[in-house]
Amino acid sequence: MTLTRDPTAIAGLAAMEFVPWILFGPVAGAVVDFVNHRRLMLAVSLVRALVLASVAISIYAGTAELWWLYAAALVIGLGECLYDTASQVAVPQVVSSENLPRANSLLSTAWITCNEFVGPFLGARLFEVARTLPFVLHSAALFLSSALLVGKYPGYSGTQRSDDGPPPKVRRPMAELLADGFRVVRRDPVLRSVILAGAAVAAADSAWYAVLVIYVTEDIGAPASVFGILLAVSSIGGIVGGLVMERAGNRIGDAKALVAATAGIVASQVGLVLATSEFVVGALLVLSSMALAVWNIAAVTIRQRVAPPDTLGRVMGLSRSITSLAAAVSAVLGGVVAATVDVRAAFLLGIPFVLGTSIWAVRRLGARATQAIEPDDHTAGRV
Repeated sequence: MTLTRDPTAIAGLAAMEFVPWILFGPVAGAVVDFVNHRRLMLAVSLVRALVLASVAISIYAGTAELWWLYAAALVIGLGECLYDTASQVAVPQVVSSENLPRANSLLSTAWITCNEFVGPFLGARLFEVARTLPFVLHSAALFLSSALLVGKYPGYSGTQRSDDGPPPKVRRPMAELLADGFRVVRRDPVLRSVILAGAAVAAADSAWYAVLVIYVTEDIGAPASVFGILLAVSSIGGIVGGLVMERAGNRIGDAKALVAATAGIVASQVGLVLATSEFVVGALLVLSSMALAVWNIAAVTIRQRVAPPDTLGRVMGLSRSITSLAAAVSAVLGGVVAATVDVRAAFLLGIPFVLGTSIWAVRRLGARATQAIEPDDHTAGRV
């Protein structure tokens, strides 16, 4: 069945995935800081499975309404806010500080493999059989599998401090909790600089990615089918970046990883401006994806090492909220620049900000970050 062919309605449905991060990222972080992470991830996975199952049933029965799809997308997005934040906060509770790069690399590699490489292929195949079995039902089954895995994992209690017991259940106003999170970021130069640099990277990437299909099909002159191939190929770079950080993250160091990632991001975007063939574009997209993976892994690791454990959820939520907002605004600006100036100009839009904020972040790391990333009591005794 077809509910709508209105491009605006379809785009709005896609946007519902990111709206929760912009509006509720810090709130989700505050919730994560004061609940059992394991139980939260279990509950979120079950709710998302039920929501998608209900969507599948309504589509199959022919009773689906557009408003219900919007509501379901909003619930799924809110669930992502809670689940992703909880999973990032959980990592420092189960691995030691020196093993954070490897753990984050494995998570990043798994995410890219499933969401950007395997996922689109399976989604296309499942869409072909949607008349007999709605493909969203498969997503519901995956969320249910996630709940089972989280529920059965024996090595994590789900509390903020697994050695000292669960965090104290002190009732405090949400505004006060959020203010504490903002205050931590504002007062810590490392967190502040890394979060703002991450926002600049997200904005620069979003500006050109929003017009990539026009660039490939019109400027480069490649067939539309090639665009899909390029996207699949580019995900290989993210996997490679994750594997590099897994094996050499600690040897490279956070600061050097940010420098290398920044160089790769800038080089790939400048190269795309000069590219004239789809083969060169493919290679540059691989480089861009690899650099972004390295950047994201290093940035997450820095936040996990530097932020106080009892406010890590709010720091993570605030960071994701800021980067999501920057990416959304930049996507619009990229479209405006492409329409009024030139498509290739969108690739250069964010480079000055990436360079400036990245240099600032690397300088801020310095001795302060070196002291902050030493293993301390709240990671002692873990893997």
